[in-house]
Amino acid sequence: MRPPCEVAQREFLPLVRVKLAKALKEQGFSQVAIAEQLDVTQAAVSKYLNQHISRSALIPEIDELVERLLVIIRSPSHGADHLVKEVCSACMYSRVGYTLCFIHQDRVPSLMQTNCHICSDLLGGQEEEVSERARTLSDMRDALRTIETTASFREIVPQVRANLVVCGESAGTVDDVAGVPGRITVVGSQARALIPPQFGASRHTAELLLRARRIWRGLRACLCISGHERVVKVASDVGFKIVTIRTPETQASEIIGALSRYMRRKGASSQYPALRVPGGLGVEPILYLFGPNATDLSLKCSEIANRLARSPPLIEM
Repeated sequence: MRPPCEVAQREFLPLVRVKLAKALKEQGFSQVAIAEQLDVTQAAVSKYLNQHISRSALIPEIDELVERLLVIIRSPSHGADHLVKEVCSACMYSRVGYTLCFIHQDRVPSLMQTNCHICSDLLGGQEEEVSERARTLSDMRDALRTIETTASFREIVPQVRANLVVCGESAGTVDDVAGVPGRITVVGSQARALIPPQFGASRHTAELLLRARRIWRGLRACLCISGHERVVKVASDVGFKIVTIRTPETQASEIIGALSRYMRRKGASSQYPALRVPGGLGVEPILYLFGPNATDLSLKCSEIANRLARSPPLIEM
């Protein structure tokens, strides 16, 4: 059992580091500056600069990669993620029927005998489970971008903070649902997700989404915001079909159970259903908004926040 990552780790990455270190040295970078760019120690850089480069079929494409990395490094606005993305992109490209693929099959002849095409399936989007998770995170990032650039969104963030969860069609457990670790908070006057989205990061809201999908199969996202009356009114105005539970609940099963009983009686359906859980002593009301994807859901929530910012506050009883 020898995956292609082994070849990348032992041959591709070391050669990239050595080549890039030497190229930066030629451009006048000190060993300390090179170490900072490569995120390694100065001692490691010294080793790279004195290392002889052996012949390898990888050298032509690595030379091209190093040129692209130098352009990124010279850019005043580059970040570490840009360098990593470029390296990973080159590695993936080489694994799909190119040099890394050939080297891997040469090291593991049994793969050639089976006409191996694992990397092309996984990286080419033919492995649906992997592709679905990638689409889910992309949808989540687009939604968070909308939330963070909506100045008025802070108006609908509850005391316990907001959260957004998203899942794909095949989601079956909370570990298949992406959420925001630490929730969406307010920094200064802006809503912010301080940690990138991760799968399994929000158990409670994720369970609500999974249970709601048993009623509305087309749902993919849930966002919890403040459930105060003025927020609920505007949410209804922008198209959410809201069900209010009579008593405060904290368990996802109890919340969705109340909704399920209501839906069986009313026979209602909606692309944008919502659940309002009333507050109690020391507990604020929460509004759970559901939608077909995170991007569209965040846009509707942005509309709620903007309408509230333009309207005078209601006096709540």
